Amino acid sequence: CGAISQYNTGGLYTGGVEGPVNYLKLAEKSATMQGFAMFNHTAGMVKAVAWMNYYYYMGKLKFKEDVSTGIEAFPEAMTAMFAGSYIGRRLIDVSGDLAKKSS
Repeated sequence: CGAISQYNTGGLYTGGVEGPVNYLKLAEKSATMQGFAMFNHTAGMVKAVAWMNYYYYMGKLKFKEDVSTGIEAFPEAMTAMFAGSYIGRRLIDVSGDLAKKSS
């Protein structure tokens, strides 16, 4: 059931299980949880990209970007990326071009 990583933490007995809340109930209820991988849906990829472009150009889809400027920002940006302390795309503008375009 995927709970082996929780055995030595004591979380099974104290309610401190990491991951989706109550995921251990899946086995108890004979339920199924399935992940999503885009590689399983390549047949619809062209249609999906067309719709995403449509929504983007109609202004209904917006991208969040976290931009750091300068190569010296790289270590902090990488640390933030692995810590999950940002939302969206993480970019480092080493040329200064993004700052010029936004002003």
